[in-house]
Amino acid sequence: MNTSNKVANTGREVKGHVEETAGRVFGDDELVVRGKADKLAAQTKKTAAQAGDTAKRVGLRLKERAIDKISEFHQKLHEAADRAEEKAEKAASDKESAAKSTTARGSAGGMSASSSDSAPGTGTTGTMPSSSDPTGSGTDTMP
Repeated sequence: MNTSNKVANTGREVKGHVEETAGRVFGDDELVVRGKADKLAAQTKKTAAQAGDTAKRVGLRLKERAIDKISEFHQKLHEAADRAEEKAEKAASDKESAAKSTTARGSAGGMSASSSDSAPGTGTTGTMPSSSDPTGSGTDTMP
């Protein structure tokens, strides 16, 4: 409630009190009733304004709490996303390491296989020059 409304309300309440008192002093029941009505109207407006102010404060507090909760949830969401990203990076790194170790094992096994394919005492890999290849690059394999 703004200041001018408060002043007007207080004035109406005082007027009601004066009318009620004057009605009692002079024995005018109608003036007493009008005074009580003015006082009651002023008090009702005052109470309604207080209720409105309280509702506004409660609304602001609820808004602040909601914003805090949303902010908290937002932070947790980012933390979860960061953890998921770290897990994905670790899984990719583990997969890459496993692929390297498999490749290393495969190339070590490949060397022993190629040495067993070589002709005895020649140190070659068991290839013969192609009849169409005069350079002897070894594109045809031995039967």
